[in-house]
Formats: sequence, structure tokens, C-alpha cells
Amino acid sequence: MTGEPIRWPPPGLERMQGDLAVLASRAALAGMLLVAPLLGVVGVAQDRGAFGPLADAWWVLIALGIAGLAFALDALSRLFRILRRCRAALEQGYTPATLGRVLADRNRDMGFLFSGARHFSVLDAREREGLATMRVAGWGLMCSAGLWLLMAMAVGLFAAARGMIGALPLQVIAFFPAGVLYVAGILTMLLQEERVRRARRLWFKQPWALDLSETEVREWQQVAGVRADPSMKRGLHVEISAVVGLAVIIVLPVLTLLPASAVGPLMTAVSIPSFERYGQRVMSGEAYRSYRVDGDVSISAEEAGTILHRLLFVGSTDGAAPGESEPDIRIERAWLPVMAPDENPMGFEPFQWGDSLMPRVAQGLSSEQRSYLDEVAGHPGLAAYSRLATATAMDVGSARWDLPFPASLTLATLPIPNFASFRDASRAQIAAAGLAWIDGRDEEAEQRLREVISVGFLMADDGPTLIDNLIGYTLVDLGGSALGDFYRLSGRTGAASELSRLRQVADRNAMMARWSVPTSNDAWVRSLYTMTTDTTIARGLRWEYYINLATIAPCLSLNRIVFGLGEDYSSFVDEARASLVRWPSDEAIFELARHGWMGSPSSVESSLVSRIARLYMDTGPSSCGRFVQHMQAAGTL
Repeated sequence: MTGEPIRWPPPGLERMQGDLAVLASRAALAGMLLVAPLLGVVGVAQDRGAFGPLADAWWVLIALGIAGLAFALDALSRLFRILRRCRAALEQGYTPATLGRVLADRNRDMGFLFSGARHFSVLDAREREGLATMRVAGWGLMCSAGLWLLMAMAVGLFAAARGMIGALPLQVIAFFPAGVLYVAGILTMLLQEERVRRARRLWFKQPWALDLSETEVREWQQVAGVRADPSMKRGLHVEISAVVGLAVIIVLPVLTLLPASAVGPLMTAVSIPSFERYGQRVMSGEAYRSYRVDGDVSISAEEAGTILHRLLFVGSTDGAAPGESEPDIRIERAWLPVMAPDENPMGFEPFQWGDSLMPRVAQGLSSEQRSYLDEVAGHPGLAAYSRLATATAMDVGSARWDLPFPASLTLATLPIPNFASFRDASRAQIAAAGLAWIDGRDEEAEQRLREVISVGFLMADDGPTLIDNLIGYTLVDLGGSALGDFYRLSGRTGAASELSRLRQVADRNAMMARWSVPTSNDAWVRSLYTMTTDTTIARGLRWEYYINLATIAPCLSLNRIVFGLGEDYSSFVDEARASLVRWPSDEAIFELARHGWMGSPSSVESSLVSRIARLYMDTGPSSCGRFVQHMQAAGTL
């Protein structure tokens, strides 16, 4: 260095002055708003947690991530501009040392330091050189720390999603080197600041002046006494390309994981069902449980399932859907004669028979009405219906499903049986009970009505789907209403009063009960774990809970998105299997349920979009990466 005043910053380098400090601040903000929260949340594995440590405030991470990503992109674009300007400056003959001092000149006093002017005049050339080096090193270390955080986040998340590292190593790799660089940079800057303050104190004791030289680039080089190395500019081509690549690998995990972290909470918000009416129906229906017919232990659960499946196809000529079995016996005759409403001799629709048929029979039947009911009551399927009513347990899946399921089948595409036709079977049974009553066969009439109740409870208790249970309680209510009318109209006032009392108590309990979901989405998801294994809840409803949880669980928190569901969830799956699987046929349904409504990704082809999206996610069979693959295949992505 020389003591002669020179122009600073050098000609053409004005736009670079102090850019290292700006770059360091932008990268630090990106680290605080993006990297630290993201890796912090990713590293928290909660026992059967729902939305992660932020619970229902999951959106805070996305908001911070968006702001942090903006600072990260600003830092990378600034680094890109710095490298381009440095390359142009090297072509003009400036040295890397000069460029570093311009970039580190946050206080706009590097020119005085360079020439030994103002308060730096009290320092010798060696001390001034040391201060300049410390400034460049300090800001360089802090820039490196911020950029390291961004790069370590991107590369570390990719490695974590591939199972190469765990949550703790991921955080250590990102934060420890960055912390060391920040500490070293800050200490370096504090040390040089202390030396500058000491020089300023000494300088304030003597007159000072400002003398800048207004020369052009060549003259400045001559005064400064430095020479450029033209070979230095070639290396910056690689650095510029590296910055572009760094920007890409930083943006990808952020734009992948932050939207994915919203999938689980958003799906939960739109899919929380209200089971208030279902719960009231269950409690009201329980009034009739003691009216079931005596069970016959000689009827196996598999036989009961076969009878139900056979009766579901009565009157249908349709073939079985994919995944569904053909019934062992086909009964082509429909449960009820097909006719226009105005041609029905009873004067009201069959769906009203539970409340209206017995009173109508009590008034007497015309020959046309009698002939109509005789046809209904003579249906050949009613004998099988009565046998089903005496079963003590029912294995629905053994007869309903064609096992093993096709690879392309999912729970969303699993065929739904024709339950509408089966309701007609119960109405036909009520018709048969009405004819038995007016013919003087009171015991048979009561038996048939109680059989409707028994079939209803069999489906409510043993049905593997929620719709099985719902149809079951519908039949319970249908048979119970008709039974109450029978007792009242046949003069059995004591039995009628007792049944009415039980129903009133059940209805009052149902009205007083509080059927509500937990107060927050996060609490609702947490409750699914216990409700799935709660045997006091209807079996089909517990299957529904498990399927919903299996669908959203992989995307509920960043930790699960990156590292997978973990051992705790695997333990829950074992508990759910033990609670839900009662028959061997249930195993096939459970395997479908493990992958949620959308099923396994084995039959779904991945595209470039889904492959990119899954770079930073666990890609196991029950993972958020699998869910993303299905969403892309469905055209959502």
C-alpha cells in the first residue's frame, strides 16, 4: 500500500461496494426464517402426533418458509450478480484482493484504510493489510455460514429422505459448521472493529483531512501498485454456474416440502365428518337389542356371510364388480313386485311399511291387497333371511370379496353392495309378519319382526364398513317400529308399553348426549388413534377412522414427510390390526386400508413432476411421496 490518496471504490466497482455484508444479512435471514424452523420441525418426532410441534398453527411454518425463501433467493441472486461483476472486473485488470476489499467495504472506509488516510494513518502498512484481510475474512465467513445453511438443508433433506441420515445428524450437519463459521466471522469482525476504534482514538488526537485521488482505472492501478492476474477470471465461470445450481437445489426442497406439509392439515380440515346423527341412531336403536331372536351356534360366521351376500344379489342380473365375488346362488325374482306408485294396492310406498303396514293390516285387507302381500311374503329368499337372523356372528368378507384383490383395486374403488335391495328384503319380512298375524299366527308374526331386528344388529355389529352398520341400524329401526305396532294392535299393552318406554329412554339419552368432534383439527387427528381401537364404537366406523388416518398420516408433519411414519406408527398399525381383523378375510381389507383411500402406488406410473416432488420425501409404500405420486396420476399435480 502507499500513502497517496486514491479513488475509492475503484472505477467501475461502485455497485459492488459492501455487497458481502448485504449478502451475509440476506443469507442469515434465510437461515433464521427458513432453515432453522424447517429443520427444527422436521427433527421433531412426536408419539402419534398429528400436525407436528406447531399443532394447528402449522401454517406458521409455511408463512416463515415463504419469507425465508424470498431472502434465500435474494441472497443467491445477489451472489450471482457479485460473481458476474467480479468476472467483468477481472477482465478489466483488477485483482481478487482488490475486489474482496471492495465487497467487504460495508463502512465505506476501505479507501482510507487502503491509502493510510484519516485515522488509518496512525497504522503502518502491515497493520492496515491485516485489517483489510480480517474484514474480507469476517464477512466471507458469515456469507459462507448462511450459504452453508441453505446448501446443507437442501442436500441433507435429500439424504434424510433416502434414509442415509437421521434427524439429529441432519441438524448437526446443517447447524454446527454454520455455527462455527458464524462465530469465527463475528469474532474476526469484532477484533478488527476493536483495532479500528483504537486507531480512531489515536487519530482523534491530531488534525485530520480527506484527500482522494480522482484517477481512472489505469491510473488507480499505477498508484495502488498492484497487478492483476488474468487467469483468475476463468475460475469464476464455474462459480457462477454453481450458484445457479445451488439456487435450484435450495428452491426444490422448499417448494416441495412446504406445500406437502399443508396437505395433511388441509385434508383433515375438509374431511372431518360429523357423526352426530349416526351416534343418535345408534343410541336409539339400542332400545331394541333385547328383542333379538335366539341365536343358533350351528350357523358359522362364514355361512352367515354367504347368506347375506346371496340376499344382496336378489333380483339383480348384474355381474359382480371387480374385487367382488359372485353369489353362490342367484335368485332372479325381486323382493317386491315392480309397479308404478299409483298401481300399488296398499296405497303407500314400501319404504313406509315399518310405520304403516301393521296398522293397515289391522284395518283389514282387500282381495287385491291380500294377493299383493301374499306374493311378497312368498318370496323364496325369506327362508334364508330367517336363517341369517339366527346367526351369532357374521364374516362378511369371506363371501363378499374375490380374494386376492386385483392390484389396481383401492378402497376408493372397492365396490359397494346393493344395500337398497336388501332393505326391500326386510320390508318383505314385515309383509310376511303382517299376513301371519291376520291369519292368527301371532308367534310367527312376532318372530319375523324380531328377525328383522336381529339381522339389523348382525350387520351393525359385524359389518366391516360404515354403510353396513348404517343399514343395520336402519333395519333395527324398521323392525322395531313394526314390532311396537304389532304389540299395540294385537292387544299386548304391557309389551307395547315396555317397548315404548325403552325407546323413550334411548331417544332421551341420544338427545342429551354430546356428539361432537374435538375442538381442533390437530386434536381430532390425535383422537383417531384411540377411536380406531375402541371396541365400544361400531366396527365399521372404526374401520373408517383407520382408513382416514392411514390416508392423511404420512403427510401430517414434516418429520413424517421426510423420514416416514416411524416405529410408533408401526406399533399403532399392529394394534389396529389386532382390534379390527376378526376373520382371515379381514386381512385383505386391512392391507388395502394400510395405504388409505388411494391405495398402493405400485400400479401408478410416476412422472417427472412426481419424481422431483419426492426427492426430499420418504418414498416407502405408506408415505407422503406415495400420496404425491397418486395426486400427480390423478391430475392434481
